[in-house]
Amino acid sequence: MTRPASRSLISDLAFTVSERLTAGWCPETGAAAEAQAAELLSIWSQRSARSQPAVFSRRLAWEGLDEAAFLQALTPGRMAVELSPPWAATLEAAARFAADGAKPPAEEDWRDPAAPIPFEALLVPWVEVARRRRSSVSAFAPEAWRDLERWLAERLSGFAAETFGVLLDRFRGGRPDGFAVRLAEAGVGRPTGLYDRFVAEVLADGLSAWAHEFPVLARLLATVVDLWSAHTRELEDHCLAEGGAIRREIFGESGPAGSEPLLVRRIRAGLSDPHNGGRTTHVFTFDNGRRVVYKARSLAMDVAFGRWLAWCNERGGPQGLLDLALHRLLDRGDHGWAEYVDTAPCPDTGAVRRFHLRSGQLLALLHAAGARDAHCENLVADGEHPVLIDLEAWLPPRLSRWLPAPGGEEWTGAVERREHSVLATGLLPSWQPDGPRDDVVDVSGLGGGRAGVRPQPVWRAVHSDAMTRAWRPVATPQGHNVPVLAGNAVAPADGAEPIREGFAAMYRFLVEHREELCAPEGPLADLSGCHGRLIFRPTRAYVRLRERSLRPDACRDAAARGGELEALARVYLDASPLALGGGAPLPRGGSACGRGDGGEGLWAGRPATWPLLMAERRALEQGDVPIFHGRLTGTCLEGPQGESIPDVIARPATEALRDRLRRLGPEDLEEQLGYITAALTSPFPPASLSCEEEKPRTPYLRAAVSLATALRRQAMSAPGGPPSWVGPRFRPGSDTFELAPLGDDLYAGTGGIALFFAALSTFTGGEGRELALAEARRIAARPRSDREGIGGLVGLGARIYTLTALGALLDDEEPAREAHRLAAGLTAERIAADSWLDVTLGTAGALLALLALESSRIGHCTGSSPMDRAAACARHLIAHGNPANGRWAGHRPPETGFAHGLAGIAYALQVYAARSGDRPARAAARQAIAFERRLLCAQSGPAQTTWCRGLPGLALARLGPGRPPEDPESRGEIDEALASTRAAALTPMDHLCCGNLGRAEVLLEAGLRRSDAALQEAAGEVALQTLQRAGARGGFSWLPSGEISCFDPSFWKGAAGAGYTLLRLAAPERLPCVLRLEAPRGPGKSFAKVPIDPARSAY
Repeated sequence: MTRPASRSLISDLAFTVSERLTAGWCPETGAAAEAQAAELLSIWSQRSARSQPAVFSRRLAWEGLDEAAFLQALTPGRMAVELSPPWAATLEAAARFAADGAKPPAEEDWRDPAAPIPFEALLVPWVEVARRRRSSVSAFAPEAWRDLERWLAERLSGFAAETFGVLLDRFRGGRPDGFAVRLAEAGVGRPTGLYDRFVAEVLADGLSAWAHEFPVLARLLATVVDLWSAHTRELEDHCLAEGGAIRREIFGESGPAGSEPLLVRRIRAGLSDPHNGGRTTHVFTFDNGRRVVYKARSLAMDVAFGRWLAWCNERGGPQGLLDLALHRLLDRGDHGWAEYVDTAPCPDTGAVRRFHLRSGQLLALLHAAGARDAHCENLVADGEHPVLIDLEAWLPPRLSRWLPAPGGEEWTGAVERREHSVLATGLLPSWQPDGPRDDVVDVSGLGGGRAGVRPQPVWRAVHSDAMTRAWRPVATPQGHNVPVLAGNAVAPADGAEPIREGFAAMYRFLVEHREELCAPEGPLADLSGCHGRLIFRPTRAYVRLRERSLRPDACRDAAARGGELEALARVYLDASPLALGGGAPLPRGGSACGRGDGGEGLWAGRPATWPLLMAERRALEQGDVPIFHGRLTGTCLEGPQGESIPDVIARPATEALRDRLRRLGPEDLEEQLGYITAALTSPFPPASLSCEEEKPRTPYLRAAVSLATALRRQAMSAPGGPPSWVGPRFRPGSDTFELAPLGDDLYAGTGGIALFFAALSTFTGGEGRELALAEARRIAARPRSDREGIGGLVGLGARIYTLTALGALLDDEEPAREAHRLAAGLTAERIAADSWLDVTLGTAGALLALLALESSRIGHCTGSSPMDRAAACARHLIAHGNPANGRWAGHRPPETGFAHGLAGIAYALQVYAARSGDRPARAAARQAIAFERRLLCAQSGPAQTTWCRGLPGLALARLGPGRPPEDPESRGEIDEALASTRAAALTPMDHLCCGNLGRAEVLLEAGLRRSDAALQEAAGEVALQTLQRAGARGGFSWLPSGEISCFDPSFWKGAAGAGYTLLRLAAPERLPCVLRLEAPRGPGKSFAKVPIDPARSAY
């Protein structure tokens, strides 16, 4: 087939798999094409189905496909029919401008030499296409058009710069050295000749070579230009048609002036994520100097919330409520205009207090409605008024519960508990991963927006021969949400009391006026025209996936980019019984899944929510962030392009709102006030920790009891079930966290918390015993999953060790019996499948857990003993060691240290060998130690002083299971590690894993093992210094920054483990060393009961 000239630039590899399947695809033949298709199929299956063929086949069946047809669409080839998509014409136009060297006139040039956009010379043809599409009659001044065109160039650069960088590296033969980059940045010898030749080469052939190599990116840039043109035409039309209404409704003008048109002088463009075809929020400055906010969505939700605020202001004033600020709005159906709210400082401390009182009042309204998304970018601190400026999610629709909870039904209860609390609004401080490296940051309305420095990928030596991208610290300015007094930002903790007070006052007001609010004529009655936003996934997840799908390799073939986007499907497929390894129970309340054609049951047919995936994919393919809305009075969801997805909303949001209002009451108020306190205040009042003039163990006991009180107050107690907690949850296999309900593991879950309370009960005459037993029952009842790992801190081994220790500490056979039952599920096949090997996530941890279980004297069951399974673990570890060089092959390169490294593996083998007399295990332990020593010798820089990867953990491992080793090399190694541990200064973090109390625990255990009183005293000194610092600065810190605003309830990274070690310092002979997964010693005699006194509590 002869292709017309208009298709000369278009590669059919730019068409998506869906388009290929719809229009017909002619695949190439040959081994190379088949190999490429097989590789792409593997990527698709891995991203969505974790490389499980049966699960991926189910995914294809949900779209009416089989693997053969799908594999054809992944094979390189061409479309069976000629297509002429709109973006093709834009690509051809850009190519012509590139070949002709077209540039904008000087007076309309959007480029700024003082702030160059990376690779802007390669973007000029694209922006020129857009510029020449402008209408002749415009509501925008030339400066405004320059703002819009510069925004377009920035978007294009964001999508294309990484690929342009790859081409530049290829052109110059590699990346520049750091010295050349620094010289170019300093302006010393900043050559540009090579870069200029690179630009000329890309443009010279009319983008032909580039567009054929990266057709997916070429299509995306053309699409973005088309969407920008359509969006800016809308902006012009709206400005021309609605200028008079803006004058009257937003600016409050009247008379003849209120009907005169407005000229837009400047535009701050692209102030929100792009949705629905690149549409976004802008701030317009008119020729009269006044500003207005344009929003490319309906403002009906904002108007409705404003009516509620006005109603509260009218009735609440006489009852002592402060008035809440209202800003003017003009809703035009599919878009709207809002008054510009600028930030302003507070004039005095009284204004700061009123700001926090109003913040509490707003929080009560948001909680009553079940609001979401009140993050730092959606709040403005206008003097003493906190003003919410984006309210499309103040009454969000909720999906039917369509997936089983990750941790079983009890975890689902914890998730729902949090979802119905003030923590879910986004207004209170909370920590979560954000940015390219998942830095843990606070993005909340009251806690986020703080000025600081964060590493970001930036382009250095822009438009010089040394241009390159690297990670650099970038200053982040203070946000407009932060209240300011005398030039200083006010911390949210400083407003804890007035926020609580304002929340309680508004809460009680809502309860008192509940019937009026729910009445047909009440302020919440007319919501029929409103569509609330459903936040299906975090925006950051979409943005990161979009970035990953635009890496150069994925831009060569739309099938490759589609494979990256296939990660969206994993949440559906992970819940399938095929993925769970059997018939996992459906959550209470049913599921929103449809039936299969054969009526095979709920999971046989695809989920009713499956169309959300298709809508997400289409939005990301054109550079948008997907967004979903639902009519508040219905059960259908609307996708990014207006598509209707029926019957996926659990119930109309208006009905849910009235139910929430009716559930408000004293118990919920008390619970929410506890969450507010936990989110805002420091862990300890300084006066609660006094370490002077007390018995030696008293400071430890008092601090441990205070931590226990804090944990109790943090607990989310579901009716009829054990308590659950929310905290920064460790994500296995990474160093990142997310604020979420805790699982039941030992490392960062409720298992570790239960262990602390069980230990505490031996000191307090039973206080904490029932909580620990309830958690033991929950851990035992969780259904088995073949996807669960076997590690000793996270995984099946963790559950076995936790139940074993709980049974011994509580002197109760039931947890120990359940530990034996769980151990029976640790089959040889599961052990052989483990590739982590380490203590935290893998076989070494399972081995230590089994040995602890074998040592327990209660709860033994018939059948194969834990030692049989321990032997299988030992054999698995030995099989991964290489006797010739001592190297160990696991999931990742071998590491040093106890948590993930060879020290922990060697220790586990030593304990097994000591218990069993197994010579191969003893020999493998020696090989692991020898290889780790070689790794340590090769390391540069100072050694770490942490349990997980540093010298303290190394010392703990080298001490071994019996008498400490006496050979000179081992003894010297231990002495050196302990000396470094003793000499280290206090670190910012106080927890066990990487912090000060972890060092104290290691020194204590080493002192006990060596009968060395000096080491035990050193442990006490580290602990007392940590307590004194906590008292002086207002609390423990669980964060690398040293901040004390984020409470972590967990064992290894937070309060439970800190409390446990403090108890060990008070009575080390009573409790096992959990940092070594030591076998428990059984219950001991209790001290005189230490009362848990709320007046001396941590919260």
